Amino acid sequence: MSLRLGSVPTLVVSSPAAAELVLKTHDKVFASRPERQIGEYLGYGSKGMAVAKYGTYWRSGVTRRLKVLGQEFDKILETIIDDHEQEASNGNKELDELDMDETFALSLLRSTHLLAVPTSRAS
Repeated sequence: MSLRLGSVPTLVVSSPAAAELVLKTHDKVFASRPERQIGEYLGYGSKGMAVAKYGTYWRSGVTRRLKVLGQEFDKILETIIDDHEQEASNGNKELDELDMDETFALSLLRSTHLLAVPTSRAS
C-alpha cells in the first residue's frame, strides 16, 4: 500500500515476502532519504551522516567515520578501565570515604565513573 505522509511518499509493507523484497532485494532503491532544506544548512550541504543521500559518498564517508569513532571509543573505554583498575588496586580509601563530587578521568563525576565501569573483568 502506498501512502503520502505530508509531502513524503510512503510504502506500507504488510507481508514478510514483501518486506524481504524492500529490505534485501531492492534495498538501494529504498535507502535514500528525501532532500530537505535543513540538510543544506545544518548538514554541511547534505553531507552529514543523518541527511546525506545514499550513494558512494555516504557509504565511504559514513563507514570511515564510524570506524574512527569505534577506534576512539575503544581507546577511551580502555583508559577508563585502566584508571579504574589502578585506583581499585591502590585501595587506600573505602568507597564511603571517596569524594563523589570530584571529577575523574574524562571529566566524569567519580560517582558516574564508578557506575559506568565494571567492578571486575574476566581474565
